[in-house]
Parts: sequence; structure tokens; C-alpha cells
Amino acid sequence: MPMTVATWNCAHGRGTGPDPRRLFARARRQTLADIGATLAQHDVTVAALQELDGSSWWSGRFDHAHAVATHGDFAHGVHGHHVQWAGLRYGTALLAREPLSEPHVGRFGSSAPTPRKGFVTARLVLDGRALDVVSVHLDFARAGVRKAQLEDLASHLATRRAPVVVMGDFNDEPTGPAVTAFRAQAGLHADDDGAVTFPKLGKRLDAILVSSELQLTEQQVLSLDLSDHRPVLARIAWA
Repeated sequence: MPMTVATWNCAHGRGTGPDPRRLFARARRQTLADIGATLAQHDVTVAALQELDGSSWWSGRFDHAHAVATHGDFAHGVHGHHVQWAGLRYGTALLAREPLSEPHVGRFGSSAPTPRKGFVTARLVLDGRALDVVSVHLDFARAGVRKAQLEDLASHLATRRAPVVVMGDFNDEPTGPAVTAFRAQAGLHADDDGAVTFPKLGKRLDAILVSSELQLTEQQVLSLDLSDHRPVLARIAWA
């Protein structure tokens, strides 16, 4: 039976637009509650989230993953804090309605002067068969750094030896050289529909990639203003 997955860069709960009130803790809580409610409305089984904060001074001093999980009715999760300094804690997360096992938090090497990025991985069961799910966020500034980060991720996935769904903010088009090389190395495919997920640049930076054992039966990008990134939703089933 197909399940619905989603990837969404939550932009630290700051929403979009010039209104400075969006930066207040109350507004961030509402934005994250709306993100969770949207995921629940679309019956998302597993959500891969990026730019999601632990308690940090700049984003309201509360756990953003817990806020999304509460309003999205997710009972299970893994949250990796790839940035942890000067009172900041944030990174990537997986939230799920089904149990997750074998969690792993991966931090890519330092990419100064840009913030450190990383990924989280966990295992779940779909129709009696195990698969891995990944939430990843790559460097936004340099193609060479993204290429090295994807090589690190491919090496990690090879050790887990399971079909996989890789979701995240690649800061690159799914058909870009680094992502294309990663897809070939890891044996992944995607629905390259060209839909824009980052309106500010008019680009597709967010994607869902799956192993050959899996198929994308449906895919859509939601036009919402809860983040500067739009969420990507897909229905996944065994091929």
C-alpha cells in the first residue's frame, strides 16, 4: 500500500515576507503549527524537515520539531542538530507516524564560512519490508562542497544496505551535476517534473529520490507561504 512522504525546509519557523512580527516566538509557533497541520491534512506518513531548530535564542527558545510533531500528529522522530554553537541548535529531522529504528545523525565536515550541514537516517517498515528514509540539507554556496557532502551520504547509505528514500533541500536542481552523480552512485531515481520549490530564485532545490525497488506513484509541490521553500509531497510504493 503506498505511503505519503514529504520534504520541507521549515526556515527556522520564520515564514516569508518582510513583516518583522514573523520573527517573534508566538508567530514562529503558529507557523510551525500550520506546517504540522498541513502535513496531517495530507496524511503524510514520513516528513523530512530541514532548518528545524532545537531551543535557540534566535528562534523563540523552543523545540521546533516537537511543535511540528504535536500539530502533525507524529508519534516518532529523529532530530539532528548539525549546528550547535553560541546558543544555536538546528539541523534536519524525520517525523513519522510509524515506528522508526536504527536512527543515525550524520554531520558533514566543516564548510566554513557557511554553517555546517548534515542528514538524519532511520528505518521503517512498508508492507512488511524494511526501507531507510533520509532527511538531508546541503551547502548553499559551493557546488564542490555539495558534491563532497553527497559522496559522504552515498558512502553512509552503502553501509546500511537497504532500499532508501532520500528527501531534502539539495540547494541544487535534481538534474544538476552533483545530484545526478549522487543518484547514479546510490542507484536513485526521481520524478524530474521541474516544479519550482524555491520561488525567490525560481528553482527546484527540494527533491525526493528513491531506490529502484521503489516507485513514485504521485508527486506535487504545494504553493504555500509558510517558508521560503515549498513542500514536496509524493506517494511511494514498492515497484
